[in-house]
Amino acid sequence: MSLSIGNYKTSESFTRDWTVFYWAFWLAWVPFTGIFIARISKGRTIREFIVATILVPSVATMIWFSVFANNAFDLLGVSNDQQFDNLYTSLFVFLEHFPFYQLTFVIAALLVLTSIINSVDSAIFVLGMLSDNGNENPSQKHKLVWGMILTATAFGLSALGTGDLLNAISNLLIIMVLPFSLLYLYIIVNFLKKHNRKNGIENN
Repeated sequence: MSLSIGNYKTSESFTRDWTVFYWAFWLAWVPFTGIFIARISKGRTIREFIVATILVPSVATMIWFSVFANNAFDLLGVSNDQQFDNLYTSLFVFLEHFPFYQLTFVIAALLVLTSIINSVDSAIFVLGMLSDNGNENPSQKHKLVWGMILTATAFGLSALGTGDLLNAISNLLIIMVLPFSLLYLYIIVNFLKKHNRKNGIENN
C-alpha cells in the first residue's frame, strides 16, 4: 500500500479488495504455516531458525520483486496491457520478453508446481496432526482423508473456470477467516491473562 503512489498508483478498489484478500488469506493460512514451520524447525537453534525461516526468504523475496516488478512496469509502459489480463498466464507472457524463455518457462513451471505441492502437502500434514489429537506423525488414514477433501475442493473450485476461480477462493477465505479471527483474539486474551497471573504470583 505504501508503494501505491505516483505513476505506480493503483485503483482504490484494487488496493481495498486485495488488501482484504491477503489479510484473510494469511489469517486462514497461519495455523498451517505456524505448525508446519514449528514441526520442521524442531531441533534447530534460534539463530538457524531466524536465518532459514525469516532472513533468507525475505531477502529472496525483495530481490525477486526488485528485479521482476520493475521490469514488469517497464514492459507495461511500452507494450499492450491486455496481454497480462490473465492472472494464470501473465508470468509466462512476461518471460517471453526475455532471452532463453524456453528454459525459464520450464524453471517457472517447476517452481510453481513445487510451491503448490509443498503447500498442499503441508496443509494435509497439519490437518492430519490436528485431527489425530496433535500427533506429530499423523496416521496415513488421516492424511488420506484430508488429501481427498482438499483434492475434491480444488476440482470443485476449478470447475468454476479461471474467470471466477480467484473470486471464489477470495470469498471463501474471507468467510472462513472470521472464526479464525475470533479464535486468535481468544488466544491472545488468554495468553495475556496467564502472563499477568504468572507475573503476579512471582511478584508475590
